[in-house]
Formats: sequence, C-alpha cells, structure tokens
Amino acid sequence: MLFDVSFTSASGSPEYICGLASRSEKLGFHSVWMAHDLLWDNAWVICGAIARSTSRILVGPGIVNPYSSTLPEIAMAAATLDNISAGRSLLGLGPGARLMLEEGGVAQTHVIGTLGAALQYLRDALKPGSKSLHIDIARRIPIYVGCQSPKLLEYVGRWQVGAMPLLTPPSYATHAMQAIRRGANTAGEGVDRQELIASILMSLSTNEEKSRESFAKFIMSVLAHLSPHQLKEAGFDSAGVTDLLKTYAERGWAAVPEKVYRLGVTDVETCVKSIEVASRAGFGRVKCGSPLGPDKEEALTILANRVVPHF
Repeated sequence: MLFDVSFTSASGSPEYICGLASRSEKLGFHSVWMAHDLLWDNAWVICGAIARSTSRILVGPGIVNPYSSTLPEIAMAAATLDNISAGRSLLGLGPGARLMLEEGGVAQTHVIGTLGAALQYLRDALKPGSKSLHIDIARRIPIYVGCQSPKLLEYVGRWQVGAMPLLTPPSYATHAMQAIRRGANTAGEGVDRQELIASILMSLSTNEEKSRESFAKFIMSVLAHLSPHQLKEAGFDSAGVTDLLKTYAERGWAAVPEKVYRLGVTDVETCVKSIEVASRAGFGRVKCGSPLGPDKEEALTILANRVVPHF
C-alpha cells in the first residue's frame, strides 16, 4: 500500500503547505496533492512551489475540472509542472463540486460526456511526441479521475484511467471498487491496483477531543458537496443533511451526531481498519485527506509512525 497526502486551502497558508509537503517527503510519503477548489488558492501555483521545495515526492492538483479551465490550459499547467518537478507531476481530474462551480458562475453540464472528452484530449496532449502543446514532454503524465457517484466510477473503469474516489464513508470502498470493476469488465479490461487511490478524510491527534472537533468542523463545511449515494450508506438523506447543517450552525460541533464521524477517521485504530478495508477491496494506494488533524505536522508524524507500519 502506498500513501499519499493531500492539503486544501483550509490547511494553512501556501508557505505553510509547502512546509508540510517537505515534511511529507522526509516522512516517506509517495505523493502530495493540493485541492484546486474554485475561488480558493490556486493549486497549480502551490504545486509549483512544492516542486521547487522538494526533490522526490510526486505532486499534483487534486482535482482540476474541465469547466472552470479550458483543456489546453490544464495541459499546459500539467506539462509545465512536470518540467519544473523533473518528472514528478500528477494530474487529478474530475467534474468538480457543482455548488462550488455555481458560486463562481460556472455551470456543470453533461458530466460524463465532458469528462470523457477531457480525458481523451489530456491523454493525447500529455505524452511524449504530442503536437497539442508547444512544450517538450518527457514522459506520459499520470491522470487520476476523482469522483464520488457510482455511475461515474463505472465510467472510470471503462476509460481505463487511474481512479481517486472520495470515500465518505471509508466503508464505501467495496461499493466503489465494484463499480470500477463493472466498467472495466464492460471494456474487456482489468484494473491496475497501483492506479486505484482510496481518498479518505482523516483527522489524527494525540488529543482525541481535538481530533474529533477538527474533523467535525471540516466535514460540516463540505457536507453539502458529498455524494448522496455514499451519505446514504452512513445513514444520511437529503433532509437529514439540511437539518444537520442547521443544527451545526446553531449549536456548533458539540451537537454533531456520532454518525458524522463515520464519514472519515479520527483515531489511529479506525484509520488502520479503514485502510485495510480499502486494501481488501482492491485499492493499492490511499490518499490521506484533509483536515488531517488540528496540528498538521503532528498528524503527518502519527500517520508515518503509527499507521503506515501496519502496511
């Protein structure tokens, strides 16, 4: 099992995130991802800074979408990042969060068709010898599709591309893999375990209460963007999500019900068990996602010293 880490604008300043990436490299993590959420910090800029402050760890945006950026712009950025990083770039591609796009005045339409066309263009553009860009490309840049819905996961299998599904709850790993395999079977192909990344939201700390508080605050900020298919597995319906957001706004994180914490992990034991579930399902990598914990450096150390050794 390979271990990636990911950060968002909520993780801290760009300078601080670069420091976390350097720390991640020293601790032996495989890759570092930076969220590219519309109207927040630009992941490409931060990834470039990370590339210049590290020497081994792979780096990429997770994820960019074909709605708020044109395909040539995405290809240009990915190719440039690969050259800056001396061949260490990754590309996370997905539909993006519809509500976030709408906030920026961007419509999300024809998701599967748009994403399929984007993937076809980027695969062709980001390989040696491509004529799509006026940039030298030394290697084929890996692409991973980040998504949540069963239908899109099935298409990821059909497209024979790397997968990076957000698993909320982590127990959804088995269902996600079943969808990917259905798509792969339709295409008459198999799946490459090392190209399947289970994205799990984590908050780890030596202080359990602070760990849970950090997770609750983060998950409530993104709850409206999560897949209803996955939320159903954790016991949520649309009305329940609306009620919970209202309760949280009125009473704070202490009023958050226990089932909210099942959307991710907040302690080492649960973290290990969740990754074991993902591994048995067929995932070969795990992306340890925000919030990571109240103290990000401590959380990275806990992951490296108390979780990774189990695998």
